Amino acid sequence: LMAQGVDLAGEPSEILSLMGAHARRLDAMLAGLLAYSRVGRLQDIVTVEPQDVFKQVVSALSPPENVDFFCHFNPSAVQMGQADVAKIFEILLSNALTHGAGDAGQRIEVTSCKSGDVWELMIADNGPGIPAEQIENAMKPMQRLSAGAEAPSAGLGLFILDRIVRHYGGEVVIETRRRRGGCLVRLR
Repeated sequence: LMAQGVDLAGEPSEILSLMGAHARRLDAMLAGLLAYSRVGRLQDIVTVEPQDVFKQVVSALSPPENVDFFCHFNPSAVQMGQADVAKIFEILLSNALTHGAGDAGQRIEVTSCKSGDVWELMIADNGPGIPAEQIENAMKPMQRLSAGAEAPSAGLGLFILDRIVRHYGGEVVIETRRRRGGCLVRLR
């Protein structure tokens, strides 16, 4: 109605705004559940260059100009589904952009290295981090650390990330960085 120029001042406007926020969250939940169901499926295991996938994901996310990326990629390729590698970067970078330092100037550090068959990816930001007592809950489905209907996520990102990493025999380790602030996520 508002798009048609109908003036809905007061309570009806607030209700429609809330309905829109809930509809967006429901859409995000359905997309997340679909992504969760597709982990390791509908794709071939191929040789993937993580730095190439990273560049594609950053381009698709269109981060603000005040975000500085500091990246170090060991030039080793990994054997995974390309969609899974892209989803890993999408989840971690989206979280870093959403929960990072904001107007203070965001710094996102990305390190990718490979030792034998083990690929370790570390992504750290300079945001407030995740309190230690909330890390376990952050990995559960539909758990959001930011509250309210306006929160942008469905609370499935880290849950999907964990499924992807475990599918390939790895683990997700989340640490809050005390000295530099922010959150450090390691995938092994």
